[in-house]
Amino acid sequence: MGSKNRKNTAGKSALRIYPWAGISDWLRNGRRRRNWRPFVDARTFVHGLKLKNAEEWHIYCRSGKKPIDIPKSPAVVYGNAGWININDWLGNGRWCGTWRSFEDARAFVHTLGLKNTFEWHAYCRSGKKPADIPVRPNGVYANADWVSWADWLGDDCLRRNWRSFEDARAFVHKLGLKNTKEWASYCKSGKRPADVPSAPGTIYANAGWTGMNDWLGTKDQRGRMRRQSGA
Repeated sequence: MGSKNRKNTAGKSALRIYPWAGISDWLRNGRRRRNWRPFVDARTFVHGLKLKNAEEWHIYCRSGKKPIDIPKSPAVVYGNAGWININDWLGNGRWCGTWRSFEDARAFVHTLGLKNTFEWHAYCRSGKKPADIPVRPNGVYANADWVSWADWLGDDCLRRNWRSFEDARAFVHKLGLKNTKEWASYCKSGKRPADVPSAPGTIYANAGWTGMNDWLGTKDQRGRMRRQSGA
């Protein structure tokens, strides 16, 4: 009798402490499929569910709606086949590692040739997106260099009649901006001429670009300050 009570107590404790996804999942007693859906296909399906966290995933697993070829415990099944973490599995834009820098992430996205946010979200659901590039870049990079979705997707790259690098840089120098944050704010203001790109590092990569300090003119300003101070 005492042994039976201990077993019942242990079962109830497991239900209270852990997100429950079924006794087979808990015991790992061999009642598992062998022909699981490929990781990328399974993750793409799960992204379409738009679940926000692990708790919602386990509720979904208990709902009876989950296809039988998608595992309740993807970390176990796909541990050596693409698994990163629960946020990558759910596609909720939360990444436990370090995000790629804004400029590197945007440069990568520009190579995709996406035309609008609908195509961006479809790409995110495809399972092809690198884990260190966020689903919601406007949130992750809000305090970095985020300008707009057009800038992120590369609408700038579709233009051909850009001002020459020298003329564009000369114009920007006159603005007196101090850093990339101020440049991003200026681009958001609506004051930027249409023939001066918001992503100059991409447009002028092979036409004179050497970095944001040169673009903004802050390198020259620091040089003048050092010369004036006798440094």
